Amino acid sequence: MNTVPKNGKDIVCVHLYDDFSGAANVFEQALSILQADGHRLQVIVGSGGQPGFIRTHHPARTIRYRMASTKLGLLCNFLLAQVLLFVRVLRLCLTRRVDIVYVNTVLPAGAALAGKLCGKTVVFHLHEVGLGSASLFRLLLGIARRCGDRLISVSSYLATTLRLPAGKTDVVPNSLSPAHWSEAQAARAAPNGHDKPFVVVMACSLRWYKGLDSFAELAQRFDSRPPGARPVRFELLLNAQQDEFDEYVQSRRWPRHLAMIRRPTSIFDHYRHAGLVVNLSHPEGWIETFGLTLLEAMACGVPVICPQVGGCLELFEPGAGGWRIDSRDIDALEQKVVELAADPVNWSDASSQARHSAQQFAPSSFSTRLLRIFSPDQ
Repeated sequence: MNTVPKNGKDIVCVHLYDDFSGAANVFEQALSILQADGHRLQVIVGSGGQPGFIRTHHPARTIRYRMASTKLGLLCNFLLAQVLLFVRVLRLCLTRRVDIVYVNTVLPAGAALAGKLCGKTVVFHLHEVGLGSASLFRLLLGIARRCGDRLISVSSYLATTLRLPAGKTDVVPNSLSPAHWSEAQAARAAPNGHDKPFVVVMACSLRWYKGLDSFAELAQRFDSRPPGARPVRFELLLNAQQDEFDEYVQSRRWPRHLAMIRRPTSIFDHYRHAGLVVNLSHPEGWIETFGLTLLEAMACGVPVICPQVGGCLELFEPGAGGWRIDSRDIDALEQKVVELAADPVNWSDASSQARHSAQQFAPSSFSTRLLRIFSPDQ
C-alpha cells in the first residue's frame, strides 16, 4: 500500500459539483488547511452555474458538468464528466509533478482511476452512504475501496456502515472554518424573552427526503396558539437554484408563520435569533452522515433536534444540547418546541450544553486530524 508523501507536496484536488452543500463546504475547509500547510494545490471541479464554496475561495479548473431533469440526462452528464475528469487528471499526472490525487465524495471516480493508473497516492474524502441509484453507488464505492490508499470518513457511523477497511480509514469529523467558528463563538443566541417569538430554523437542500413536509406540518401546528402563549415562528433556509425555489414557494399554501429564505447571506444571522435548529431528514430517503448545520447551531449555543439514526448522533449525548426525535413524529416535535418556548431556564441550560458539546469539533481538531494524513511527519 502506498503511503502519503511528506509535507509540501503537489496535490490534485477534485470535487464533482461545486455548490453550497455540506460536502463542498468541508472540502473547501480542507483545501484551505492543506494550502496553509505548504501543499501546492491544483483544484478541479464540475461547473454548475455560480461558484459554490470551493470556487468562491480557490482558483479552480472546471470540467463540463450540469444537472439534468431526467435520469437519462443525468446519467449521460455524469458519464461525460467521468471521462473529462479522467483525461484532465491523467494529463496532469503525465505532464506535471503530482504526488497525491485527493477526491471528495465517491462521485469523481474518473479522477481516482487516472491517479491510480499513474501510480499516484489516492485519498478519498467520503461523506455519503448512498445515492439515488443503489447500483451506481456500489460501483463507485468499490472504486473508492480499491483505488483509495487512504479513506477519510466524516463519522464513525459512515465508516461502519460502508465497512471501510480499518487499515486505511481515518475518521475525521467535520468542523466549521476558523472564520465561521469565531463567528459562531461570538454569537449569543438568546431568544429568552417571552415577549419575543420563539424561532425554529431548518437549513437544507430542496429535496423531499430532507423533511420539508415534516417541517411544514410542524409549522402548521403553531398557526393557532392559545391566548397568552408565546408566538412561534419557523424559518426554512433552502439551498436551491432560483427557479427551483420560486416553483417550490408557489406550489402550495404555506403556514402563516413559516418564512422561506433562499441561500441566506449568513446563516449565522438566523442562528442568532433562533431558539431551536432542527434536522428532519427522513431515514427511508436520506441518512445524515454528520449534520453540519446542527454543529453550526450548537457552536452558536442553539439547541438542536436530529434524527434517531446516522452520524449526527455523534454530535451530542441525548439531552446535552440536543434531542433525537424521528422526523415523522410530529407530536413529539411539537411537544419539544412547546417546552422550550415556554421555559427560558430550560432553554438556557440546553444552550450552554449545546455550546459545550460543539467544542469537541473545533477547527483545530479537524486540522490536526487532516494533516496527520497528508503531513504524517509533522
